[in-house]
Amino acid sequence: MIQTIDVVFPKKAPAVLSAMVVLIFSCAGDLEPVNHVSAEQMAAISSSSASEPEASSSSELEVSSASEQPGSSSSVAQLSSPSETPSSSANWEVSSSSVAASGSSSSVDGNGAALCGGKPYNTALRFCGSDGVAYDKCNGDIYTPEDQFCLEGNIKSKCGGKKYETGQFCLDDIIGIIGAYCGDEVYNVESQLCHKDGILKEYFTDVRDGKRYLSVQIGSQTWMAENLNYDVPDNDADRCHKDDPSRCVTYGRLYDWATALDIDAACNTKSLADCGAALDTLHQGICPDGWHVPSNAEWNTLVDFTGSSNYACRLLKESESIDGYSCGKGGDTYGFTAFKSGDITSINIRSSTEYTANNAYYMWVWGAYGSIMVNMVTINKTTLHPVRCVKDEE
Repeated sequence: MIQTIDVVFPKKAPAVLSAMVVLIFSCAGDLEPVNHVSAEQMAAISSSSASEPEASSSSELEVSSASEQPGSSSSVAQLSSPSETPSSSANWEVSSSSVAASGSSSSVDGNGAALCGGKPYNTALRFCGSDGVAYDKCNGDIYTPEDQFCLEGNIKSKCGGKKYETGQFCLDDIIGIIGAYCGDEVYNVESQLCHKDGILKEYFTDVRDGKRYLSVQIGSQTWMAENLNYDVPDNDADRCHKDDPSRCVTYGRLYDWATALDIDAACNTKSLADCGAALDTLHQGICPDGWHVPSNAEWNTLVDFTGSSNYACRLLKESESIDGYSCGKGGDTYGFTAFKSGDITSINIRSSTEYTANNAYYMWVWGAYGSIMVNMVTINKTTLHPVRCVKDEE
């Protein structure tokens, strides 16, 4: 029985192939040519090969049968030419299923469709990376995904192995620091955030739970630019708005006064003197190390920097929502980004300052009935409010 194969030649096959005739013997010993190549085809191959310059490196050509049948004796012919190779010096495998350069993840299936990592892909629009993943071409061009990426039709080098976005650039390729402009100032996009008008916010991490927060310098003070979301261990007094954990991410957690200050719960109904507690000048409470719960005096410093309590509401309030009970749409001029805790009608944030045995202060941002102001207001210590920490003075 005659075993037939398909012979596929590389585009720039050596001239020696023009004289090659592949013969495979049947199990009966009969000799018969397989897949005849016409004289015209051989002449074309010979003419094409003769015009190619002779390369110096070695090449191997492997011709294998497309299938083997049980009981038959199949053979594989291997030819090597030590002196004639394609100029690329790549190894080529010639078979009925694929023709691919050595080291490439690209191949073709039995129907001639291109495969990358075993999956078909459109070679006109995509290319196969060495990792067996098909990537979109960059404005028609192929690039090296390990070191490069496509940004708006242009091939860019990665920054320490990282991609970056439009308007960003590489500050340090060795450790991969990506930068951008905030106004006229260059900043690190991974450790800072450009608020607006050249105002930079800084990221910091609470080492207790790994949560990351934004902070902003306003005048001489550095404030958290979002509410604290620290789950106090072994304490059921702090909670998420409506007991929905997703709201803690958005609004931060809510704390009674004693919990916020990390003192005995009895201090919610007794004065500090009667409950045996004392507050430091910069009282850390449940804030991260290097930060503390702000006092009335520190809140007033912030308000004074904005000009007056009549302006502070819109200057400190976030700019996304519109609410008549919170001075309308805020300008968030300084990046403080004050916001309501859920559906509470005003912005209320804890102060460390005590008023009476049962009451303490909080910063109240109010805008109802034509009044736009920020005031320090007293309320029962057991009510739940968010905490904004202020950084210790250095």
